[in-house]
Amino acid sequence: MPRIIAGEKRGLKLEAPRGEATRPTGDRVKEAIFSILQAELRGTKFLDLFGGSGQIGLEAASRGASQVWIVEKDRQAAEIIRQNIQKCGFEESVKLMQAPAAAALSRLWKVGELMDIIYFDPPWKEEARFFFQLRDPLLQIMHEHSRLLLEADESVEKELSSLTLPALDLLRTCHYGRAMVLFYGKTGKKEDFPPSLRNGE
Repeated sequence: MPRIIAGEKRGLKLEAPRGEATRPTGDRVKEAIFSILQAELRGTKFLDLFGGSGQIGLEAASRGASQVWIVEKDRQAAEIIRQNIQKCGFEESVKLMQAPAAAALSRLWKVGELMDIIYFDPPWKEEARFFFQLRDPLLQIMHEHSRLLLEADESVEKELSSLTLPALDLLRTCHYGRAMVLFYGKTGKKEDFPPSLRNGE
């Protein structure tokens, strides 16, 4: 059962969709990425794409993100996310979009929303396909200092590295068992990150 690790709702247990349609991010990965993001998280606009239970977006809200959007197309999972938002009392700061990722990104772009941090967690083994398909819509809602975090299975690392991403720079890669998280920024906006980080160390 997922839970909020830190912040305003620390320790709160969340509901999770049943079955294998969604794959929850493990606590180790979640704690590591939010430790990296913590210094810049407060007051940000945060997008949790392929939300599952919504735990990543809700963790961001608990830790101080001012506005969070959670995108999930599956009806059952979206209902669980809605329940978790209510359980946290985050109805004002966390918005659920029940829609395919491409449609949700298009809506955000049309209303002029730019995200500070995007967490992109597509189905495993399909990360490269979704990343290639959604790259341009993602870029449209990023400003020059935005971060894009991609959670993926380490087995697709070579496939991801072979993608041509002329507008994005890979800033950092963190490995946690089978999972890895890749940090991207818009081209030309280098961060003070080492190019590769094993096991978050």
